[in-house]
Amino acid sequence: MNTIKNATLILTILLILGTNFAFADYHITRGPDIGEIYFVGPTTTGEGIYHSTDFGETAVCMDSISEVESICADLTHGGLYRGKMSNCLYYSNNYGQYG
Repeated sequence: MNTIKNATLILTILLILGTNFAFADYHITRGPDIGEIYFVGPTTTGEGIYHSTDFGETAVCMDSISEVESICADLTHGGLYRGKMSNCLYYSNNYGQYG
């Protein structure tokens, strides 16, 4: 019985650590609708902002970006703020497409 408890504890710790390391380099935020998320992920040219409406099951790359420090969704549909490492703040009202 103790072996099962120990194995469960070790598995839980590994799962928590793996989740923290998996999202360490990427940023994620909720949108105003249920299941809507934005996140920064890898592209062939560097990084990009992705938008999903089904809890991340599928995602669309909205724009490629660089020097992202953080992103935050607005309560309005399509509103997204992005902070750069050079202390700049950008706003997009079309789901992360900056043009």
